[in-house]
Amino acid sequence: MADLTPSIKNDPKSDKFLSEFVTRQEIREEARRGEQFEETETRLMKGKQKKSVVLGELQKWIDESPRMPVWKNGFSALPNNLVRSSIFRSASNKTNKNRPSLMRKKLSVLGPGEVFYSGFEMRQDDKDVLLALTDRVRREHGGKPLTPNGFFEVTVTKYTFLRELGWSQNNRNRDRLEDCLTRLESCQLRLISSADMACDEQEGKTCSFIGQHEFTAKKLTIPMPHRYFEMLSKGFTLVNMNVLKTLPAGFTRWLYTYVLSHKDQKKISVLAIIRHAGLVEPTTSADLARRRQIIRKAGINLVSAGVLAEARIDNTDRFEYRRSADALKAPNLIQQEKGTKAATFSAALSNCSS
Repeated sequence: MADLTPSIKNDPKSDKFLSEFVTRQEIREEARRGEQFEETETRLMKGKQKKSVVLGELQKWIDESPRMPVWKNGFSALPNNLVRSSIFRSASNKTNKNRPSLMRKKLSVLGPGEVFYSGFEMRQDDKDVLLALTDRVRREHGGKPLTPNGFFEVTVTKYTFLRELGWSQNNRNRDRLEDCLTRLESCQLRLISSADMACDEQEGKTCSFIGQHEFTAKKLTIPMPHRYFEMLSKGFTLVNMNVLKTLPAGFTRWLYTYVLSHKDQKKISVLAIIRHAGLVEPTTSADLARRRQIIRKAGINLVSAGVLAEARIDNTDRFEYRRSADALKAPNLIQQEKGTKAATFSAALSNCSS
């Protein structure tokens, strides 16, 4: 290797150059045989300038990339299209264990947007697992940039995950969890939001809910694709996980996430609810009456949980509801606030009387 030390010491420009671009040590280590100081200097400078341009472009791309959404602890989220579609059905796992396989099926959506789905039929337990996973990703990776083929990976024990779901710790639920993860992994999903439809940006981007997951006797390692969170970032519905776990399984949970996707008072036909929620289609007037009763009971449950201020089926056979101002709060928080207001009011009365 050529000895560049004399050139470095005697070159009046070297100190300025070295302070801005390279160090003496770098020149000594990178010099090629027979190469003079200025030749090494120029070559290293060009290399660093090129690297700087590439890194600048990369940083600009990262800064402009969409990011993993962030929300408060205790919540999770689903894309609006999914919440308003028929993808997560409320069929009972006890009375109807068979799940049909769908191929590139366009699912009905209550509102703008489109959903295309391939895979086994999804139900409310699959949605519960997806929500729990989504919130765990938010806790570990919230705010990070989303890349076209990237994944966010989470590792969790089966015990912890079952506890977060509110499921009992037994072999049946461990098997149930594995079944849900298998369905979430093996499906293909394509969402077209109302914004996409407005700008005619209907690209053929698909993804599964999760990537290929790994498991041991105690732990799960689950990757979730960035592409799913790109879909989520175009519009999502927040779901209070504490409230969700207190609600009866099945249709009430379907209705809970649906009503959260609208802030205003809404009316929806009973038949549309039956079709989208996956309730058994009525064949007689008696069947239809039983479905109405299921919907009424779910509405009462949501009023009791503080999610809805009122809910009823009107004389045109439409389910009408109005969201509570406390719809996203957990029941215990609602009770605490009511208790605080009552105590404040009582104290004010005492002050007035004295």
